[in-house]
Amino acid sequence: MANGQVPMVPYYPNPASRDYQWMDIYNALGRKRTLFVGRFLDDESSNQLIASLIWLQSQSDKDPITLYMNVPGSIIKPALAVYDTLQRMTCPIITINTGLTVGMGALICASGTPGMRYALPNARFLMSKTGIEDGYQGQASDIAVTVREVMKDNEKVSGNLARLCGQPLEKLQNDLKRDFYLTATEACAYGVIDKIMAPTQPVKIMKYRGTDDEVIGFGHFSEARRVMEGPTDDLKRYKEPEEFDEYAAKEMMNKGVRKSERIDPKSLRNGGGANRFANSRCKPPAPKKPIVPKGPNGEDLPPSDQNPFKNTGW
Repeated sequence: MANGQVPMVPYYPNPASRDYQWMDIYNALGRKRTLFVGRFLDDESSNQLIASLIWLQSQSDKDPITLYMNVPGSIIKPALAVYDTLQRMTCPIITINTGLTVGMGALICASGTPGMRYALPNARFLMSKTGIEDGYQGQASDIAVTVREVMKDNEKVSGNLARLCGQPLEKLQNDLKRDFYLTATEACAYGVIDKIMAPTQPVKIMKYRGTDDEVIGFGHFSEARRVMEGPTDDLKRYKEPEEFDEYAAKEMMNKGVRKSERIDPKSLRNGGGANRFANSRCKPPAPKKPIVPKGPNGEDLPPSDQNPFKNTGW
């Protein structure tokens, strides 16, 4: 990948063989019945999406098709064409909102197979009414006709959203008077999606409680709360760091010492005095003996103040 081009990945037509071919990542995902909808849904992008759906439907009407969606916006007419195509699909449709779906993207995400509409925890939805996409000018009667068509499209979208979400039409129309933002949790409660794709193995740190499930926070606004252990939780117990003396810590960090020959820090902890290095391989070096001056014949000389050979070269 270079200069903003589409990433290329190796694709293996036959998994049992080592032969592969380079392919852009979107086509490689399409071979696995996975489509990524991350563009503004205009006429061109909608036609490409519809063509991909029709081709995958012709390959198998039982295997599901997965749509990963991060739609920044859409035009209502092409997006309605995608919606109508999804309604005619006989294979299961899995929709996943990965980031932000705007406008008709929320309708397409809600049109997946019931029970297979998902969103990531930090995904958001922006549902709103549509207007005239391009500037329009002309006679007042022509403008009135265009406005009536836009109002009909908005009523159609509102009715389909109310049916898919299970909300009363009056409530949904009232919510769509302004930009209507929904988090993943709110969208699940509203009926746009069915489930939130949470991490498969959440990690919970149990601090200061041993085997208890009590979690203690820190700070002025902290609070104690109960966190139950689930069958899929990856539970990690908190352990207080053991305190060792500085000499033992430096020796344990010595790269030249093999792991099997490292010091047992328990024998060095809380020591001190003569017992500090007891039963330890790393004992301090023995103090050096003072050098006693020798005479020309090897005899011991008296102290320097009584040395007769002082300053004579011996």
